[in-house]
Parts: sequence; C-alpha cells; structure tokens
Amino acid sequence: MLRKAKDSALSKTLKTVLNRQIAAYGKITELRIDSAQKRLMCEVVLEGEEAPLKVDVKRYVLQKEHQEVVLRLYEIETSRVWLSRAAADHLEGRAFVIPGKYAGMISKLL
Repeated sequence: MLRKAKDSALSKTLKTVLNRQIAAYGKITELRIDSAQKRLMCEVVLEGEEAPLKVDVKRYVLQKEHQEVVLRLYEIETSRVWLSRAAADHLEGRAFVIPGKYAGMISKLL
C-alpha cells in the first residue's frame, strides 16, 4: 500500500517535470511508475500527431549523483518503431538531471 502511494506521488512529480521539458513538443497525459519493477510507462500527445505516443521504459534508475538527482532510462520501447530505435541510440543510459525544486521531494521517495 505504501509503495503504491509512493509510486503515485513520484509519477505526478515526474510528469510535471517532464511536461515542462517537452512543452514545445506536446504533453504527457499519463505517466505510471512501478518502483518494484523499476518500470515507467507513459502516453504523450505530440503536436501535429493524430495518435498518442506510448512509451514503455522497461528499466529506469533514479539516484543521487554528485549532489543532483538524475534519471537514467533503459530498454525504451515506443509505439513508433523509428522512435524506439532513436531512443536506444540517443537516450538510453543518458543522465537527465531533475531540477532542484523537485529533486528534494523525489530524493525523499527514493
């Protein structure tokens, strides 16, 4: 029960952070985190696209590194084959720094 509450709070916070990062391209309408499986799933409505993009991150790492909270994504699959390939080439394993005002809350949930 506590894990579900933690996952829900983390999902909401991460959704807010990521929506600010991608605002020029679209909006995340759904984001779910399963911390037990270290899995992240989301749905994104992109500008100019008719169908939403589904993203399944089969493994993530959220941790403190050098006084920052970073998110790393692995095994990224999307509903668009070309984008899954691009994600594997350019996003997998890359450190995404969580902005300071959210990092404190997220680090409490780690």
